[in-house]
Amino acid sequence: MKSKFIIFSPSYSENNGGAVTLHHLCHLLNLIGHESYLYPSFDNFETNLLNYKQVLPKFYKKLFRQPLRIFKTSNRFNTPVLKKFSKNFNVDEFIIIYPEIVFGNPLGAKNVVRWLLHNPGFFTNKIYYGPNEIYFKYSNGYNNFNFLNSKTSSLILYIFTYLKHYYNENEWFNDRSGIAYCIRKGNISTIPLDLEGAILIDGMKHAEISKVFKKVKYFISFDPHTAFSRFAALCGCISIVVPTEGISVQSWQPDIDKRFGISYGFETTSIEESILSRKNLKDQLIKEENNSIEVVREFVNEVEQFFHLSLK
Repeated sequence: MKSKFIIFSPSYSENNGGAVTLHHLCHLLNLIGHESYLYPSFDNFETNLLNYKQVLPKFYKKLFRQPLRIFKTSNRFNTPVLKKFSKNFNVDEFIIIYPEIVFGNPLGAKNVVRWLLHNPGFFTNKIYYGPNEIYFKYSNGYNNFNFLNSKTSSLILYIFTYLKHYYNENEWFNDRSGIAYCIRKGNISTIPLDLEGAILIDGMKHAEISKVFKKVKYFISFDPHTAFSRFAALCGCISIVVPTEGISVQSWQPDIDKRFGISYGFETTSIEESILSRKNLKDQLIKEENNSIEVVREFVNEVEQFFHLSLK
């Protein structure tokens, strides 16, 4: 019997890498023959006898006074949406996948997977997980995380979709000048840089970003893990990730092939190596995209084994 999945996810936005990745996973699970749905994510809070008077009004205000948002999906993906549970719906028949930012277990599920799309607690400074869960990291560069009777898998659940219609060698500017940069999940105060006149890509659409990448000479990312560093290299930029203090290049990205085209830091030798390795980047991204289905198959096998008593 094929396993069934529900993925707790925000609405689709091409500029939200986490949303794109969650929708992509739903698509791939359906592609290999499993029953998989998205469930629109919502805010949830810790409630106890000491703080419920403060927490609950905040929750109700968010729930009832905000206008209902349209939950968007992408026509590139097969992602059916569950907007509510019917009266006879049994959530325990499903494996629920939460991104790492989700607080607790809002769907009340028995079989919980946490997909660590970043280090737990990075955005919220809070971690509220339950026992008997299984965690999968999106990147080797993220920290291991363990909790009571839970398991961090050695499988890196990394899936990739290559936006080749945006990021390619078409219509490059031969005479490049200028700098583009992004902040995203990074901290711009980590290193002093003169960015006067530079182009901030945060909030732009892919079509706009690709045009910028094809004309500027440098792309600087304060976010150490954004895919835009690779996209910039695909478009011919010298792509530089601002290093995190105390984090070596091997700790930042242990996989050499995922460093193609990117310089971790501003040292001349690192930049020269990134330019030389850029020729390997396109083939590497195609390989990663093609490998995504096999990674998801391995993910399903491990999840089924972990929850085997629950799924009988």
